[in-house]
Amino acid sequence: MKSKNLKLFKREIGQANHYLITILVGLDGVKAGVIEKNEEFSTSWNPKDKVASTNRSREFSIKSVLSWTVDNLDMYFRMSYEEPKLINNISLQKEIDKNNQSVYHSFLSFGKAYEFDQINSSIVDLMICWRNRLVHYKAENKPLAEVINLLKRDRNKIMERHNGMDILLTLERFEKKQTPTFKEIASMIKAMIEYVYQLDKQLIEDIDLLAYSDIIIIKYIRENVDKRLQNIYKKPEKSREKVIWNILSEYGLKEDMDINLKNFVLDLSKISYSSAKSKYNNGSFI
Repeated sequence: MKSKNLKLFKREIGQANHYLITILVGLDGVKAGVIEKNEEFSTSWNPKDKVASTNRSREFSIKSVLSWTVDNLDMYFRMSYEEPKLINNISLQKEIDKNNQSVYHSFLSFGKAYEFDQINSSIVDLMICWRNRLVHYKAENKPLAEVINLLKRDRNKIMERHNGMDILLTLERFEKKQTPTFKEIASMIKAMIEYVYQLDKQLIEDIDLLAYSDIIIIKYIRENVDKRLQNIYKKPEKSREKVIWNILSEYGLKEDMDINLKNFVLDLSKISYSSAKSKYNNGSFI
């Protein structure tokens, strides 16, 4: 099972490396003088030093992708707090709410609640802090000392897993508030994607499937009560079952994943329109 949150995260971030490469290839063409401004661009563009201009544009592109990537992690976190909530742990919810759902504090809270691949988690930690330093005015975010020590300790493993990226040089660039290299941003994106996949798996393992499904159905109907109820309960019984599974499948739920869930949907498909409306008004179909 993969949550709706993960599907959206993957869709938004999945082509980030490809888009960045496309931009950098174009900039290399400008630098080499083989690409000129197209007439469709009405804005004045005539840099005196194309090499300097493309180098600054390259840095801007990498900074933008860094910010975009962390914003997508923030989106995944925030969706996990919204109904239907992927976070089933009440104390974790309170911990996250206490810090106003800050992306970095949410990241640290998840790190206390679940086990992650340490290299990926540490690289994501560094990535969030780096983004904050480059994007936010006077931000001085820095990973905890144990995170820095772990990255240094696993220098050789990181080189193997991330195409020769030397984490010592990466940390040096971070301390100097320099922009990551292309290799570094690509490696950080890879680590973040793997981190989110692992988090999604652990959140799903913790949820109550029946309660989660119940909230999904309630949320679906709430958007247009009469129309949505009719969309399910004005159909033949067998068709109702299919409609309900289609609603649940948007969130990654499948018919063969749990017998109790299967029976819940079957029972839900058998009730009448008036009974369904009554259950909806009472706030639950369970």
